[in-house]
Amino acid sequence: TVHYSFDDAKYLKKVLNTEEDASWICLSNPIAEDLAVMRPSLLPGLLSAYQKNQVHSETGLRLFELRRVYSRDARGQINEVTRLGFLLSGNILGRNPFGLSRKADFFDAKGLTQNILRLSRLSCESRPVTNWPYHPTQTMGFFCGDQALACVGALHPQLLQLLKIKERLYYADFAFDTLFAQTVQKNPHYQAVSALPPVYRDMALVVAQS
Repeated sequence: TVHYSFDDAKYLKKVLNTEEDASWICLSNPIAEDLAVMRPSLLPGLLSAYQKNQVHSETGLRLFELRRVYSRDARGQINEVTRLGFLLSGNILGRNPFGLSRKADFFDAKGLTQNILRLSRLSCESRPVTNWPYHPTQTMGFFCGDQALACVGALHPQLLQLLKIKERLYYADFAFDTLFAQTVQKNPHYQAVSALPPVYRDMALVVAQS
């Protein structure tokens, strides 16, 4: 997805669960009332795209955006950083000729996040985090030393209720500049497929009830 670099302040307050933040960069002469704040997060745009797709009965959405976000620090300095975000919902199997369906869950989102981090060839540590807008018990952060690289989890039920969204959504946010700077640059190595056939064993064991 590719959205405007501007957001609606009212929508931002809902999604980010905050009043107007001092770090937001507000335009003095916006082209429209709903495009008055420089985007501080990718999530509002992704949620807006999700809601528009829902109106057209689309299910099984997998959206991502790789764009800059903007903020102002305590000294008034404007910062621009690139972030990568993805949103996952609905039938993870998508449309298929067999009519199969399975709802996306936390482990699907976590697996996608780990696959992206694996491409960077970094040794990451994962631990639970409790950041808004994530569910307090279904969120995982990934760190390389003291540097936060990514966060993934289910969106908070209060946020979904506020936006009148009935299905669970899973969101991941990557500090792309940090991730890219630390990515281990190595030439890929390929390993030949084994020439030996696989072996499967089916074992049945009898054990005591205890």
